Amino acid sequence: DGEVDHRVAEKCSSAEAVAAACFDGDVVRADVAAAGAVAPLTKMLAEGTAAQKESAVHALCILALNNPMHYAYDNPAAIVLAGAIPPLVALLSSSSSSARQKELAASCVCNLATTTVHRTAIAQAGALAPLLSLVSSGTDAQAANAAFALGSLAFSHAENRKALVGEKAADAF
Repeated sequence: DGEVDHRVAEKCSSAEAVAAACFDGDVVRADVAAAGAVAPLTKMLAEGTAAQKESAVHALCILALNNPMHYAYDNPAAIVLAGAIPPLVALLSSSSSSARQKELAASCVCNLATTTVHRTAIAQAGALAPLLSLVSSGTDAQAANAAFALGSLAFSHAENRKALVGEKAADAF
């Protein structure tokens, strides 16, 4: 149906506009998130079409960048609280996810791994195994983003480091 296609395209365009605006810096990212962008993007990530999921993960990935100098609004926390981790792990794990979706999901996970609590939640949601898989068999961009995400998840987190040893992470590299 043409109307449905139009609505899908509008949502994708809106999410891409959020991503583009957020390149302008920390204050813009904080303002965009504080204005309420996180919840609809997370919903689109979880329930949208393939194109919408890609646009949403792109926007969330950029929104998740946080400069510690500007913590007026903690974007990674807002994204985690909105429930973005399970759909991100689903993108990483699904054989139906596009290469770009997986690349962006790995980058987003890395950007969300700002605190121990987030690192724990991401690992408990099952992100370690699909990230390791991307390191060993993904595209160059997927492997790089996944490796960076794994490093962030392991940083100052003994439990995640132990889990990675149990997953034989060294074999992936």
